[in-house]
Amino acid sequence: MAASKTGVRQPLLLGFVAGSPTILGSMIGSQAYSPALGTLFFAVAAGALLYVIIELVRVTSAPESSKTTFVGIVVGVLLMFATGLLVR
Repeated sequence: MAASKTGVRQPLLLGFVAGSPTILGSMIGSQAYSPALGTLFFAVAAGALLYVIIELVRVTSAPESSKTTFVGIVVGVLLMFATGLLVR
């Protein structure tokens, strides 16, 4: 995929597909909230985060992994926390 040329249209379409559930979910969640659904969605989000963490550990512990990969992941996590602090 990295070697193939992409135009402007494909990333925009993928961004729309990735962002649409967030917009739809926020519209539904603002109208109908229940503690049971909130718990369910937090559990799904925690499972997704756990999956990503496990994949990151696999990538960084692979023999062909370099220090650049590890540093990139650490910098990404630090930037994520920094942006989280800015939002508060």
